[in-house]
Formats: sequence, structure tokens, C-alpha cells
Amino acid sequence: MRSRTGLLSASRPLRPRVTWAANGCFVAGSECFAGVASAVPLGGLNLTGQRNVFRKCQIAGIGHASMDIAGAYSLKLAAAQENYFDECYIGLDTVTLGAAANSQILCSAAATRNIFKKCIIATYTNHATNNNFLRAPTGSLDRWMIFDDCLFINPVDASSTALTQAAIVASDAGGSVLISGSTSVVGATDFNSTDSGNVRALLGGAATTATTLGLGLALTR
Repeated sequence: MRSRTGLLSASRPLRPRVTWAANGCFVAGSECFAGVASAVPLGGLNLTGQRNVFRKCQIAGIGHASMDIAGAYSLKLAAAQENYFDECYIGLDTVTLGAAANSQILCSAAATRNIFKKCIIATYTNHATNNNFLRAPTGSLDRWMIFDDCLFINPVDASSTALTQAAIVASDAGGSVLISGSTSVVGATDFNSTDSGNVRALLGGAATTATTLGLGLALTR
């Protein structure tokens, strides 16, 4: 996946790197990268289409410290419907984020029935709440979004900060975020600390709360 399309410094007016409006496409083995010294490009992939499959792709935005701005993202689902992400790598951890409210996955305009299967969602932050893996504000979802057997990674070391919550999902987002399979989180103390009621782990259908369910724990002897 080192073969990729990316922004040149002269491409700063572009926002985002790619807007995918097509329907019913199959995309495999491609990387989309947005990382330049500019606060203009907002993200990597802005998906507005329906019924697309992305397999073994890397979708990376906010690839420079200058792009750590409010509303930035790696993947945006803008009214995107019934898309399937299979074994994709979304985000990156080569840039320390946290200066502004942004996320690796951003939902808007009633994103509907999108599925993430065996994906890695990565970030690296020095702020507990500004940068997150997933952000779904008011009216940004419809029906549901599924994360199945996925791994959310925020490496916690001397230069980083654990997230208060992995996902910021409004109670009036308009749909549910469903966590299934062996989906796990590293580098966050809760998946949804506001307990908005529409983030649910598919283990009896219980809403997620501040427990160790699915959260990576530091191991000691």
C-alpha cells in the first residue's frame, strides 16, 4: 500500500483529496493520502456514493500537523449508503493530533447502513477529547453503522494521551453504531463515555458503558 495517490504542495485548494460519488464500484489495494503543510485540505476520502466495496485500502487524512483543524478527517461518510469496507486501514499515527476537534471517521447527512469488517482505525493524539476515531453528530446517521472484528488503535506512550472516549456519537445522531465480533479499542478508556444509548455492543444488545468490554488493558504480571 505504499503505492498511493496524495496531495502535492501545489494542490492545497483541493478539499478533500478524493470525493467518491460513484455507485456500485469495487476498489482494492489502493491508498489515498492527504498530508501537506496547509490548513485547507480537510481530509482523505469524502464518500457520497452508495453500494461501493473498498477492500484492503488505506484511507489516510490529517497527514501533516498543519491539517490538524476542526472538521478534518481521514474518511467522511456524507449521506453515503450501504458501503462495505473490508480489511481497510483508516487513519494514521505518524502525526500527533489534538489541536482541534476532528476524527478519523466523520459521519454527516444521514450516512446509512455502512459496514466495516476487519478494519484498523488508527490515530495518535496528545488531547483526550479533541481527536477521536469516530464522530457522528446530530443527524449524521440513519438506521445503523456496523464495526465487525475491527481494531481501534491509539498508541499510548510518553508522547501521547489516552482518549476519554473512542467515539463521539450524539444521542440524536439518527441511527445506531453497532459493535460486533472481536472489535477492540487500544488507547481509550471508554468507547462512548456519554452513554448516548445508540452505541451498542452486540452481546445481548446492551448499550456500551464505561466498562472494560472491548478495551485494551495494560498487562502486568
